[in-house]
Amino acid sequence: MLSVTSLTIGGIFLAFLITKLIYQYQLRKFARSRGCLPPILISRWPLGIDTFRESMHNFKNMRFCKMSNGRHVTYGDTFKLNVLGDVVIITRHPENVKAILSTQFDEFYLAHRIGGKLDLLLGKHGIFVQWGPAWAHSRALLRPQFNKGQIVNDMDSLEFHVKRMISLLPDNKVFDIQPYFFALTMDTATEFLFGESVESLLTEKGDEPAKGTFPEAFNTASWWISKKVKFGPWHWAVGNKETARGCEISRNFVGKFVDKALAMDPGKKKEGEQKYVFLNALAEEYKDRTILTDQIINILLAGRDTTAALLAFVMWFLARNKRVWHKLRAEVLERVGKENKPTWEIIKDMKYLKYVLNETLRLLPAVPMNTRSAAKRTTLPCGGGPDQKSPIVVEKNSLIHYSVYSMHRRREVYGDDAEEFNPDRWETLKPGAWDYLPFNGGPRICLGQQYALNEASYAIIRVLQKYQDIVAIDPDTGKEVPGWGEDKTDKMFKERLGLTLSSMDGVHVRLTPTA
Repeated sequence: MLSVTSLTIGGIFLAFLITKLIYQYQLRKFARSRGCLPPILISRWPLGIDTFRESMHNFKNMRFCKMSNGRHVTYGDTFKLNVLGDVVIITRHPENVKAILSTQFDEFYLAHRIGGKLDLLLGKHGIFVQWGPAWAHSRALLRPQFNKGQIVNDMDSLEFHVKRMISLLPDNKVFDIQPYFFALTMDTATEFLFGESVESLLTEKGDEPAKGTFPEAFNTASWWISKKVKFGPWHWAVGNKETARGCEISRNFVGKFVDKALAMDPGKKKEGEQKYVFLNALAEEYKDRTILTDQIINILLAGRDTTAALLAFVMWFLARNKRVWHKLRAEVLERVGKENKPTWEIIKDMKYLKYVLNETLRLLPAVPMNTRSAAKRTTLPCGGGPDQKSPIVVEKNSLIHYSVYSMHRRREVYGDDAEEFNPDRWETLKPGAWDYLPFNGGPRICLGQQYALNEASYAIIRVLQKYQDIVAIDPDTGKEVPGWGEDKTDKMFKERLGLTLSSMDGVHVRLTPTA
């Protein structure tokens, strides 16, 4: 005779089985009604151990983006893989990305950024981690702070910091220029946000930030939370005392400026009496210390590293492509002169500089891949079936990764030389709206893209005004590598993949000043 316990267990199992059968029936019915077919599954081992091991191996060896692109070359624009039991959809198809970011915007959300993964540094009220009405409210308040007028008014401050950086660059010596760019953008960002620079250029002079300082703490915190995002549901297992220390120092530092802004007497802020300060303007809208702190750290994180990475990548490519260096420098000298300060109008009119920036952002976008989660059961336009042209079902809470890095290398858009650095392609190239997304797209397109492009352009112009030649250096040997000057690809680039992409080896160069 069966015991009560056995009957109970049997009943639970039967209920579970029936529920699963009903779910599968409804899922198949949903798929048939919308003409959906499944995408190819590239994982072969149980729980996707094979693809998981491959991913971890390539991440450790600093070629995760290259590996991801290789999978697309092999398996097509859309496929799925098993990640320790969770099925993840991977896509680079423009129509799918358009649906995720625009036409089906409300059906996908940022599960990978919420739920404790980023709270320690970014809080819960910043635009980077918000979704829905709260995000829409934040964006409406932040958008006016990045208009053309504010960018132009910030040019004098930009000139000061760029001039300081260039004065610190060693002439005719081998050095890593990447840390200088990260210090530069830290200084310009804090000046813009707080009205005061942390002056990391002055204190660091190309070295890593001193332990306990805000730049060092911020770097530490942002690196560790990027690892938390990668570990998804297991984010709680990532981090240590250094993580907590970095987040605490960063938030306390920003909090002091927030307190100052909140304490400011509005009656003393007469028009024209003082320069524009982003935080002061934001404090007129937000009166809550926590919300203000969250928003400022979110803006700093989103803007500082991406601009620094763009500058470093431009120099990485220019040092390996002398023809492009000399062609760009000729435009700089013709349009700006040897010593004149570039203006907003001149920068906007420099076509070849724009081509160089476009090509750099194409091959090495600062945010090479991104993720969304399905808010409900839905579909994506393509990726299903043998030809990958049928719609696919996306189950509720499923993860979808889209690779901008790989989208920008699609040969059907960029040609057979899609892997090569060739700014001249932009003379005639006109990619579709969803083929080129260095600043994301749709309602969440980057607010600060013009600010970032202006700062990067300004710094590049000033560097090319002073220096007549650049040489790429092997960081291991300290010597120029024969043939690098003609290398048109990024095959030797080692990825440091945090929340943004940078070079693990830095950007080692030798600069020759103008005679």
